[in-house]
Amino acid sequence: MAYLADEFPGDIHIALGMTSRQEEEEIVSFFEKKGRSASVVLYACISGYPVPFEDVSLLEITRLM
Repeated sequence: MAYLADEFPGDIHIALGMTSRQEEEEIVSFFEKKGRSASVVLYACISGYPVPFEDVSLLEITRLM
């Protein structure tokens, strides 16, 4: 991640599927410390398709905003 944060000039897209809340916080904190938080795009992903309505977790979108 350090090379990406230091060398890549564009937006950094990160899918958070299969990560824990602690891992999410560590990822966000890392990019904040590198001064790159404004160029990070987070995705709330789910690995199933089609997804049963009760597993959609749409509130994850607002949590990540």
